[in-house]
Amino acid sequence: MAHELHPVRVLVIDDHELTRSGVVAELKADARLEVVGAFGSIRTVPLPATEPANTDVVIVDLSLPNEAAGIQAVERVVPWGIPVVVCTMFATSMIRDQAKAAGASAFVSKRSAALQLIDAVLSAHHGVYFEAGIEFLDDHAQLSPAEIEVARRVAQGMASPEIARDLNRPKRSVDGLITSAQRKLGLDGRTRSSLAAWAVRAGLVPEE
Repeated sequence: MAHELHPVRVLVIDDHELTRSGVVAELKADARLEVVGAFGSIRTVPLPATEPANTDVVIVDLSLPNEAAGIQAVERVVPWGIPVVVCTMFATSMIRDQAKAAGASAFVSKRSAALQLIDAVLSAHHGVYFEAGIEFLDDHAQLSPAEIEVARRVAQGMASPEIARDLNRPKRSVDGLITSAQRKLGLDGRTRSSLAAWAVRAGLVPEE
């Protein structure tokens, strides 16, 4: 990358405080970058930060409960006219393709090294598409972002009503997503333990 005359101004949107803090620390450690804000949701981002005159690149997670599920997060940020870097745990080829179609300028797994996220930011700023950490797992890639979100919460021990509140979805929709995920993965649909076990194996939640 060419030397930047001024630091690239980066805005971070991630609902997980520890993850958000970690990303901010990684970015601040690079003199080529300047963090202009870090927020837990899109709606809390102040209007000036959404303007290209003040922000050069936006890093956004695909998991923003009660606000934007999956690719909707990208669709809400792209209209700002600022390059969008998706940084997500759900780095499958299918979701990558959806994010790219929605206008994302880069796509990085949260399991990627910090240097790859920095490369993604710089590439997006220069108009060059970048991706890293894509998982080509057939079973994982079959699931939609919504199904993956629900599977992760099942593995965390959440019941359907709680998942519904967390994702701002009707309980019937949550139950339908659980059933469809189990069917796609060829799991026993009589209990949810098999889906929870799959989510742990897939790295959606930490193993205990």
